[in-house]
Amino acid sequence: MTVSGLTLPTVEKTKNMQIAEISIRADAAEGRLYNQFDEKWKSKTYYYNGVGGTLYTAGCGLFSLANAVYALNGNQMNMDSFATWASKNGYWRPGAGGTYRQLLYSGVTSAFGGIYDFRVNGMFYYNVTSNGLKSWLQGGGTAVAHVDNHFIALTGYDPKSMTFHVIESAVSKKRSLCANSWVTQFKLTQGYSKIDWFCLIEETNPQYFPACDGGFESIIKALESIGAQSSFAYRRQIYIRNGFADTYLGTAEQNITMLNMLKQGRLKQP
Repeated sequence: MTVSGLTLPTVEKTKNMQIAEISIRADAAEGRLYNQFDEKWKSKTYYYNGVGGTLYTAGCGLFSLANAVYALNGNQMNMDSFATWASKNGYWRPGAGGTYRQLLYSGVTSAFGGIYDFRVNGMFYYNVTSNGLKSWLQGGGTAVAHVDNHFIALTGYDPKSMTFHVIESAVSKKRSLCANSWVTQFKLTQGYSKIDWFCLIEETNPQYFPACDGGFESIIKALESIGAQSSFAYRRQIYIRNGFADTYLGTAEQNITMLNMLKQGRLKQP
Protein backbone atom coordinates (compact mmCIF):
# COMPACT_ATOMS: atom_id res chain seq x y z
CA MET A 1 0.00 0.00 0.00
CA THR A 2 1.17 3.57 -0.50
CA VAL A 3 0.98 6.80 1.47
CA SER A 4 1.55 9.93 -0.56
CA GLY A 5 3.93 8.07 -2.87
CA LEU A 6 5.52 6.01 -0.07
CA THR A 7 5.16 2.24 0.12
CA LEU A 8 3.90 0.81 3.40
CA PRO A 9 4.77 -2.79 4.33
CA THR A 10 2.15 -5.46 4.82
CA VAL A 11 1.23 -6.20 8.45
CA GLU A 12 2.34 -9.56 9.82
CA LYS A 13 1.34 -9.92 13.48
CA THR A 14 2.66 -12.76 15.63
CA LYS A 15 2.41 -14.57 18.96
CA ASN A 16 3.84 -13.22 22.22
CA MET A 17 6.84 -15.43 23.14
CA GLN A 18 6.69 -14.60 26.87
CA ILE A 19 10.34 -13.58 27.17
CA ALA A 20 9.95 -10.00 28.38
CA GLU A 21 10.78 -8.85 31.90
CA ILE A 22 7.04 -9.06 32.63
CA SER A 23 4.59 -10.32 30.03
CA ILE A 24 0.98 -9.18 30.36
CA ARG A 25 -1.57 -10.10 27.73
CA ALA A 26 -3.23 -7.00 26.26
CA ASP A 27 -6.02 -6.77 23.75
CA ALA A 28 -4.85 -4.77 20.74
CA ALA A 29 -7.09 -1.78 21.37
CA GLU A 30 -7.48 -1.86 25.13
CA GLY A 31 -5.55 -0.36 28.00
CA ARG A 32 -2.57 1.82 28.87
CA LEU A 33 0.46 0.25 30.48
CA TYR A 34 2.65 3.28 31.21
CA ASN A 35 1.51 6.58 32.71
CA GLN A 36 4.29 9.14 32.35
CA PHE A 37 2.99 11.12 35.31
CA ASP A 38 3.35 8.24 37.75
CA GLU A 39 5.49 9.53 40.64
CA LYS A 40 8.00 6.68 40.29
CA TRP A 41 9.37 8.18 37.07
CA LYS A 42 10.75 11.13 39.08
CA SER A 43 13.16 8.95 41.01
CA LYS A 44 15.95 8.57 38.46
CA THR A 45 17.77 11.14 36.32
CA TYR A 46 19.23 10.20 32.94
CA TYR A 47 22.01 12.18 31.28
CA TYR A 48 23.12 13.11 27.80
CA ASN A 49 26.33 15.13 27.51
CA GLY A 50 26.06 16.18 31.14
CA VAL A 51 22.47 17.45 30.85
CA GLY A 52 19.99 15.50 32.95
CA GLY A 53 16.26 14.86 33.00
CA THR A 54 13.64 12.30 33.98
CA LEU A 55 11.09 10.15 32.23
CA TYR A 56 8.45 12.08 34.17
CA THR A 57 9.26 15.34 32.39
CA ALA A 58 10.36 14.18 28.94
CA GLY A 59 9.55 10.51 28.38
CA CYS A 60 6.63 10.58 25.95
CA GLY A 61 8.63 9.32 22.98
CA LEU A 62 9.76 6.27 24.93
CA PHE A 63 6.48 5.65 26.73
CA SER A 64 4.47 5.83 23.51
CA LEU A 65 6.57 3.08 21.96
CA ALA A 66 6.36 0.94 25.10
CA ASN A 67 2.57 1.34 25.15
CA ALA A 68 2.37 0.48 21.44
CA VAL A 69 4.43 -2.69 21.99
CA TYR A 70 2.28 -3.68 24.97
CA ALA A 71 -0.88 -3.26 22.92
CA LEU A 72 0.73 -5.19 20.08
CA ASN A 73 1.75 -8.34 21.91
CA GLY A 74 1.47 -7.90 25.68
CA ASN A 75 5.20 -7.51 26.30
CA GLN A 76 6.25 -4.95 28.92
CA MET A 77 9.44 -3.10 28.07
CA ASN A 78 11.88 -2.36 30.89
CA MET A 79 11.77 1.43 30.93
CA ASP A 80 15.02 1.88 32.83
CA SER A 81 16.94 -0.21 30.29
CA PHE A 82 15.19 1.53 27.42
CA ALA A 83 15.87 5.03 28.78
CA THR A 84 19.49 4.22 29.66
CA TRP A 85 20.16 2.94 26.15
CA ALA A 86 18.37 5.85 24.47
CA SER A 87 20.14 8.57 26.49
CA LYS A 88 23.55 6.92 26.18
CA ASN A 89 23.27 6.92 22.39
CA GLY A 90 21.73 10.37 22.06
CA TYR A 91 18.44 9.05 20.71
CA TRP A 92 16.66 10.54 23.73
CA ARG A 93 18.19 13.69 25.22
CA PRO A 94 16.44 14.59 28.48
CA GLY A 95 16.78 18.30 29.10
CA ALA A 96 18.22 18.80 25.62
CA GLY A 97 15.48 18.27 23.05
CA GLY A 98 13.77 15.08 24.17
CA THR A 99 13.20 12.32 21.60
CA TYR A 100 15.14 12.41 18.34
CA ARG A 101 12.62 10.35 16.45
CA GLN A 102 14.59 9.37 13.36
CA LEU A 103 17.43 8.09 15.55
CA LEU A 104 15.35 6.42 18.26
CA TYR A 105 12.82 4.58 16.14
CA SER A 106 15.31 3.50 13.48
CA GLY A 107 17.65 2.05 16.11
CA VAL A 108 15.27 0.47 18.58
CA THR A 109 14.51 -2.69 16.60
CA SER A 110 18.08 -3.98 16.68
CA ALA A 111 18.44 -3.14 20.39
CA PHE A 112 15.09 -4.35 21.77
CA GLY A 113 13.06 -5.94 18.99
CA GLY A 114 14.44 -9.41 19.61
CA ILE A 115 13.66 -9.18 23.33
CA TYR A 116 10.12 -7.88 23.01
CA ASP A 117 9.11 -9.40 19.65
CA PHE A 118 8.52 -6.30 17.55
CA ARG A 119 10.05 -4.17 14.84
CA VAL A 120 9.59 -0.67 13.51
CA ASN A 121 8.51 -1.01 9.90
CA GLY A 122 8.50 2.43 8.33
CA MET A 123 8.39 6.10 9.34
CA PHE A 124 6.20 8.59 7.46
CA TYR A 125 5.68 12.34 7.53
CA TYR A 126 1.97 12.19 6.86
CA ASN A 127 -1.29 12.72 8.70
CA VAL A 128 -3.93 10.46 10.19
CA THR A 129 -6.10 10.45 7.07
CA SER A 130 -3.63 7.96 5.54
CA ASN A 131 -5.46 4.87 4.27
CA GLY A 132 -2.24 2.95 4.70
CA LEU A 133 -2.15 3.78 8.42
CA LYS A 134 -5.78 2.79 8.84
CA SER A 135 -5.22 -0.54 7.08
CA TRP A 136 -2.15 -1.16 9.20
CA LEU A 137 -4.08 -0.66 12.43
CA GLN A 138 -7.01 -2.75 11.19
CA GLY A 139 -4.57 -5.51 10.31
CA GLY A 140 -3.31 -5.75 13.89
CA GLY A 141 -0.30 -3.44 13.80
CA THR A 142 0.20 -0.45 16.08
CA ALA A 143 1.89 2.91 15.57
CA VAL A 144 3.64 5.75 17.36
CA ALA A 145 2.41 9.16 16.18
CA HIS A 146 3.80 12.67 16.63
CA VAL A 147 1.55 15.57 17.55
CA ASP A 148 2.60 19.06 18.68
CA ASN A 149 5.81 18.50 20.70
CA HIS A 150 4.55 15.11 21.87
CA PHE A 151 4.14 11.42 20.97
CA ILE A 152 1.12 9.13 21.37
CA ALA A 153 0.38 5.47 20.56
CA LEU A 154 -2.26 4.39 18.03
CA THR A 155 -3.53 0.87 18.66
CA GLY A 156 -6.69 0.44 16.59
CA TYR A 157 -8.96 1.88 13.90
CA ASP A 158 -12.73 1.49 13.53
CA PRO A 159 -13.81 2.25 9.95
CA LYS A 160 -17.51 2.41 10.86
CA SER A 161 -17.09 5.34 13.24
CA MET A 162 -13.83 6.62 11.68
CA THR A 163 -12.20 6.63 15.09
CA PHE A 164 -8.69 5.71 16.22
CA HIS A 165 -7.82 4.07 19.50
CA VAL A 166 -5.30 6.33 21.24
CA ILE A 167 -3.14 5.53 24.25
CA GLU A 168 -1.85 8.75 25.82
CA SER A 169 1.04 8.42 28.27
CA ALA A 170 0.82 12.05 29.46
CA VAL A 171 -2.73 13.37 29.64
CA SER A 172 -2.96 17.16 29.30
CA LYS A 173 -5.76 19.70 28.97
CA LYS A 174 -4.34 21.27 25.82
CA ARG A 175 -4.45 17.98 23.86
CA SER A 176 -7.63 16.81 25.65
CA LEU A 177 -6.86 13.17 24.92
CA CYS A 178 -7.80 10.57 27.51
CA ALA A 179 -5.38 7.90 28.68
CA ASN A 180 -7.19 5.21 26.75
CA SER A 181 -9.98 6.14 24.33
CA TRP A 182 -11.40 6.13 20.80
CA VAL A 183 -10.78 9.47 19.10
CA THR A 184 -12.29 10.86 15.91
CA GLN A 185 -10.18 11.35 12.82
CA PHE A 186 -11.21 15.01 12.83
CA LYS A 187 -9.76 15.61 16.30
CA LEU A 188 -6.45 14.08 15.24
CA THR A 189 -6.18 16.62 12.41
CA GLN A 190 -6.69 19.69 14.61
CA GLY A 191 -4.73 21.82 17.09
CA TYR A 192 -2.38 20.24 19.62
CA SER A 193 -3.62 16.72 18.80
CA LYS A 194 -2.90 17.01 15.06
CA ILE A 195 -0.79 14.08 13.83
CA ASP A 196 1.97 15.01 11.37
CA TRP A 197 4.22 11.92 11.49
CA PHE A 198 3.97 8.25 12.44
CA CYS A 199 6.02 5.07 12.54
CA LEU A 200 4.57 1.59 12.17
CA ILE A 201 5.12 -1.19 14.71
CA GLU A 202 4.63 -4.88 13.93
CA GLU A 203 5.10 -8.08 15.87
CA THR A 204 7.68 -10.69 14.88
CA ASN A 205 7.85 -14.51 15.05
CA PRO A 206 4.35 -15.37 13.78
CA GLN A 207 2.36 -18.27 15.26
CA TYR A 208 -0.75 -19.52 13.47
CA PHE A 209 -3.26 -22.24 14.13
CA PRO A 210 -2.74 -25.25 11.85
CA ALA A 211 -5.19 -25.25 8.95
CA CYS A 212 -8.38 -27.24 9.53
CA ASP A 213 -10.23 -29.40 7.02
CA GLY A 214 -12.06 -27.40 4.37
CA GLY A 215 -15.37 -29.13 5.00
CA PHE A 216 -16.15 -27.55 8.37
CA GLU A 217 -19.07 -25.11 8.57
CA SER A 218 -18.66 -24.24 12.28
CA ILE A 219 -15.72 -22.37 13.80
CA ILE A 220 -16.34 -24.22 17.07
CA LYS A 221 -16.07 -27.66 15.46
CA ALA A 222 -13.13 -26.53 13.35
CA LEU A 223 -11.16 -25.32 16.38
CA GLU A 224 -11.94 -28.51 18.29
CA SER A 225 -10.73 -30.57 15.33
CA ILE A 226 -7.22 -29.13 15.69
CA GLY A 227 -7.19 -29.45 19.47
CA ALA A 228 -7.83 -25.77 20.22
CA GLN A 229 -10.24 -24.22 22.72
CA SER A 230 -13.61 -23.18 21.30
CA SER A 231 -15.28 -21.22 24.10
CA PHE A 232 -16.81 -17.82 23.40
CA ALA A 233 -14.15 -16.09 25.53
CA TYR A 234 -11.34 -17.76 23.62
CA ARG A 235 -12.92 -17.02 20.24
CA ARG A 236 -13.11 -13.37 21.31
CA GLN A 237 -9.38 -13.42 22.06
CA ILE A 238 -8.72 -14.91 18.62
CA TYR A 239 -10.88 -12.25 16.95
CA ILE A 240 -9.08 -9.40 18.68
CA ARG A 241 -5.70 -11.04 18.09
CA ASN A 242 -6.32 -11.04 14.35
CA GLY A 243 -6.80 -7.29 14.25
CA PHE A 244 -10.56 -6.86 13.83
CA ALA A 245 -11.74 -3.48 15.13
CA ASP A 246 -15.36 -4.35 15.96
CA THR A 247 -16.47 -6.11 19.15
CA TYR A 248 -16.73 -9.88 18.91
CA LEU A 249 -20.36 -10.93 19.46
CA GLY A 250 -20.22 -14.40 17.96
CA THR A 251 -22.22 -13.43 14.88
CA ALA A 252 -22.38 -15.71 11.85
CA GLU A 253 -20.40 -13.20 9.79
CA GLN A 254 -17.62 -12.95 12.37
CA ASN A 255 -17.40 -16.72 12.82
CA ILE A 256 -17.35 -17.38 9.08
CA THR A 257 -14.54 -14.87 8.64
CA MET A 258 -12.43 -16.65 11.25
CA LEU A 259 -13.38 -20.06 9.87
CA ASN A 260 -12.21 -19.15 6.38
CA MET A 261 -8.92 -17.87 7.77
CA LEU A 262 -8.50 -21.09 9.77
CA LYS A 263 -9.09 -23.20 6.65
CA GLN A 264 -6.33 -21.24 4.91
CA GLY A 265 -3.90 -21.49 7.84
CA ARG A 266 -3.98 -17.70 8.29
CA LEU A 267 -5.69 -17.50 11.71
CA LYS A 268 -3.32 -16.18 14.39
CA GLN A 269 -3.20 -17.63 17.89
CA PRO A 270 -3.96 -15.34 20.85
